[in-house]
Formats: sequence, structure tokens, C-alpha cells
Amino acid sequence: MDLRVLPELAIAPYASVGLTTFLSQEMAGQRSFSNVSSPSANVWLSMGIQGRFDFFSRGGPVVAVASN
Repeated sequence: MDLRVLPELAIAPYASVGLTTFLSQEMAGQRSFSNVSSPSANVWLSMGIQGRFDFFSRGGPVVAVASN
């Protein structure tokens, strides 16, 4: 859900989740990669506020929502 601050600017909250597994590694002092002995899953979480800029838009139709 976007919050339109200006006709050219909208802000919205976001959240994302990533799941990774590292299968190889390069240790300090080594010149080659080696396999990870027991790989496990890693979860990455990200949350924040994002902005969307429509500086070059042609100003499309304006939509108004009314409720009772």
C-alpha cells in the first residue's frame, strides 16, 4: 500500500525474507575454495520504507475511492 506524498512521490513499507545455504568457502590464507562440511540454512530478514519516484510520468488518471 503506497502513501502518495506528491503526485511524483510515493512511500510504502516493505518486508522481505531470504533463505540461503553456503556450500563452499575460502578460508583466510587459502588460495582455493573448499566444501562446507555441514551446510545449514541461513535466513535474512529485511524491513524498511521504500520510495517510488515518478518524475517522468505523464500524469495518468486520478482515482478517488469513496466509502460510506
